[in-house]
Amino acid sequence: MKNRTPVIPLSSIVVLLLLNAFPMNAQVQLGIRKMNVFGQISYSSPTNELKNYYSLGDLMKFYIGAELPFLAANYGKNTTTGFSIAALVDHEKANFESGDYSTDGMDVKMTSFGFRIRPFANMAVYAPKGKIVNGNYVIITTHKGSGIDEHGNSIPTEYTTTQTLPIWSDEGAKLIVTMLLSGMYFDYGKSNMTFIEPPYSTVHRNATMYSYGCSPTIGAAKKINMYVDVGIRQYKWINSIGTTSGIKTWHIGFGIGFNLK
Repeated sequence: MKNRTPVIPLSSIVVLLLLNAFPMNAQVQLGIRKMNVFGQISYSSPTNELKNYYSLGDLMKFYIGAELPFLAANYGKNTTTGFSIAALVDHEKANFESGDYSTDGMDVKMTSFGFRIRPFANMAVYAPKGKIVNGNYVIITTHKGSGIDEHGNSIPTEYTTTQTLPIWSDEGAKLIVTMLLSGMYFDYGKSNMTFIEPPYSTVHRNATMYSYGCSPTIGAAKKINMYVDVGIRQYKWINSIGTTSGIKTWHIGFGIGFNLK
């Protein structure tokens, strides 16, 4: 029997890198302070051995998931930026057409449990100095000073200047970069797979799942945050004959975060 080369999950590599960069005097918070819930549209495709027997079926399926951050650690005592680890549970479905059209297709149900790592959680998103007007950043600055009247008395003066910048200027770039970094995440966990293809018997498999994506904040209030989320996930499992099969899914949708404390 050949010795298999051990595969280190991407999430484990990320954790090791974060711990290596983690200073000893940084602040650590343990406990559940918020919950994020996501609802998305997912698109699936078979990979590895599975794609030899099945092709794309119904493209649009629904994904629902929730994460509970339970550990956060800042990269320094003078910054709020750090990494967070959350418990993750989600469910989605997929559908594939039989390659030889011997059946009406196969439905797959995937329920996953794992962890979500955000390398730059709690990063303060850059706030532009101005506002967006007709697709441009408009910065209005008020200048205050003092002058002398005809009698030699000091009087206050005030005037404003207006600066119009394209949305792809430094102001826009800083906003986009910090939004993407603060929303970046990596997932790793296990999945319970159910394969339904009448008239055949229902088959169950245990799979490994890993994914990555970005869910930047698009709106924030005292108790609720709004997110837009885009992610890619891979499921892989070993078949009874020793071959590897997989499913790749793409997610796009929205999320709501609830502050619990």
